[in-house]
Amino acid sequence: MLAVRRSLALSLVLAVGLFIGLAACDDGIVDPDPDPDPDPVQDDEPLPELPGDPDDSVLEATYDFSADVEITDAEVSMDPDTGAEIVRTYVEVEIGSNVSVSEVNDLLKKFEAKIALMLNDRPFLGLQIPDRHNLDSVRELIADIADENIVEGAQEAGLSAPDVLPDHIAPVEDNIGNLN
Repeated sequence: MLAVRRSLALSLVLAVGLFIGLAACDDGIVDPDPDPDPDPVQDDEPLPELPGDPDDSVLEATYDFSADVEITDAEVSMDPDTGAEIVRTYVEVEIGSNVSVSEVNDLLKKFEAKIALMLNDRPFLGLQIPDRHNLDSVRELIADIADENIVEGAQEAGLSAPDVLPDHIAPVEDNIGNLN
């Protein structure tokens, strides 16, 4: 049950983070997709590479995709400075819009990463990475990813619990925290 809630929470956090990143791009306006994909692809496993012609741009190759990934307590660390729960096995990455599929796949191989989340026609990826077992090592890896020429930015993924729940949802107590 915890893993399912964490999976959903991670997807929501990543999607919100990606949306905020999109809103900050270029002119600050998120343009509606003229040909939206009504059926996002849901898969059991993250993708080991970005499908598509190696010479296509990342924007031509991305589509709405979300892997069914569970987050365990063992993959989460608390930031001692902020108290935020950080997932050590995920990183959010913005790729340059003129980057090719082959360059993205080279990046994935270099860092042993897999695509867990992506959005249609957007250069933002949620990547599953091998667990580094501590925040300092994860942050070093994120800095290394961010230093790659094809990467515009990279950040850690965190879990969050809402401060206020809708009236129709009862609070739940478990090791995620008290949601009263």
